[in-house]
Amino acid sequence: DSFVMRFNPRRSIDPKAQAVHGISLEDLAAEPLLADHASSVASYLSSSDIWIAHNGEAFDIPFIRHELKSYGFSLPDIPLIDTIFSLWATEDGKRPRLEELAFSLGFMYDHTKAHSALYDTNLMMQCFFKARNKYGFFKLPSEIV
Repeated sequence: DSFVMRFNPRRSIDPKAQAVHGISLEDLAAEPLLADHASSVASYLSSSDIWIAHNGEAFDIPFIRHELKSYGFSLPDIPLIDTIFSLWATEDGKRPRLEELAFSLGFMYDHTKAHSALYDTNLMMQCFFKARNKYGFFKLPSEIV
């Protein structure tokens, strides 16, 4: 299942962030407002049994919670598997960038597509499933004793 939407942020985009993801305010000008879809986004996220993200604990989840709260929606506490804690993926045991995680599992990292939310999510999920199915990493909450 997937749910893909882009929104007009109605505010400027930090030049450093734009340099990373390549999305300008002009690219989002014709996109809908989150205010018009916050209910469906909150409903979709709330219906999940588990969230999987890369750096979700420090960035994505707090950001999404904050944005949805500003429109009167809160998300339940849902278990999160954060692939950034794949310390086995780097030689020095640090938290890997998505590129490092992908490399450690034999996936190519396409710099021309990197930081597109859909590309990053698809690559992260490929990493998640390979690490889980082939190497036994990423136990689901129901599997942890």
